Amino acid sequence: MEAVEVYQKPNCECGSDLVFTQEYFYREQFKISNEGHRVEKRLRKTVEDKYILEEYLRCPDCTTRYEFDYDNQGRIVLVGEIIGHLNGSDNVNTVKT
Repeated sequence: MEAVEVYQKPNCECGSDLVFTQEYFYREQFKISNEGHRVEKRLRKTVEDKYILEEYLRCPDCTTRYEFDYDNQGRIVLVGEIIGHLNGSDNVNTVKT
C-alpha cells in the first residue's frame, strides 16, 4: 500500500496561518500637450502595465515574511523566512528552514 502524503498548511513561528501575498505596481501613461502639460486622460492600458514585484507568504499578526515553493501536487509549501527585505530592494537574505 502506498503512503499518503499529508499536506501541512504553512504556519508562522508565532502560530498564525500564513497568507499568500503579491505586491504589485502599475504603470499609467499620459500624453503631453503641445503646451507642455500632462493630458488628463491616460493612455489605454496594456498587459505590460501591470507587474508583480514580489510573491511571498506573510503572517498577518507579526508580519514575518517567508519564502515559498510548490510541491509536486501544486500546493504552496514553506521554504524559509525572508529577512532584511525592503520594498524595491534587491538586497534579500533568506534563511532556509
